[in-house]
This record gives sequence, C-alpha cells and structure tokens, in this order.
Amino acid sequence: MQMRGTYRRPYIFVHLRQKHITHLKSPKVPVLIDPGADKCYFNDQLAYTFGVNPADGRVTRKVAYMHKDDEAPTAVFPITAEFPQLGLEIDIPDAEFTRLRKGWNGLLGHHGFLNLFESVTFIPQQRVDLVLPRPPTEDGIIRQTVYR
Repeated sequence: MQMRGTYRRPYIFVHLRQKHITHLKSPKVPVLIDPGADKCYFNDQLAYTFGVNPADGRVTRKVAYMHKDDEAPTAVFPITAEFPQLGLEIDIPDAEFTRLRKGWNGLLGHHGFLNLFESVTFIPQQRVDLVLPRPPTEDGIIRQTVYR
C-alpha cells in the first residue's frame, strides 16, 4: 500500500459503515495499524457519521488509553471497514467505539484485523505490506495476496 506523505507509524485509510447498509459510511479517515492493540477501537464520533449512536451499542467495560483519567465507556458494534486503496472490505464483528485522544480516528488491532493476515510489515516512511492468505488451489499450491 503506497501512501502519500511521510508517516512514522503504519496508517491506512478506511471508510466505516454498518454491515448491511452500503449507502451510508464515514468519511475516509486514516487509522493506525497497531500490533499492540488487542482489538479494533474507533473514535465514538465516527459512529455518528454512518448513522450509529454509540449510546445504543452494547456498552462494555471502560477502556483506558495511556492515563487512568482517559477511561471512557465503550460501545460495541459489528461494522464493515472498507479500504479503498486496497479494494478490500473486512467485517469487524466487535468494533469498539470509545473516546480516543484528540486526533485519533482509530486503531486496528489483532482481533478483527491483524489476525486475518499472514503477515504485516511496516517500513517506516515507505509502505505497509499486508499479506492475506488464500486457500490452496486444486494443485495444492498455497498462494498469497499481498496488499501494498
């Protein structure tokens, strides 16, 4: 995946939407690919842009980011993430929407994103390679789809 500009961290652009509603989606925003995150977290304000009120979600524990005073309730929704640069859509069954630090749109963590790929490689200020495994062909050969 080639991105314009210089990025010190692995960002990818995404539209978020409800799984079965394709006509209403969030604006395209950069989100961080975060191998240190267990799940996928998004700024609760993004939910409003595609017709979801976070207060209507299944509320879970409070999530803390960096500091104890950053704790905020977390609403969980199933969503679809569209990656326009890759021509790829991924269903995230338990996306968590919460208050994130100013300027953060979201974090793509292991459950719901990274666990789908065979490997993820970030070369700072150059590119992110996402390797998606494909099922073996009839001849038994295992091929990969690489998104750059």
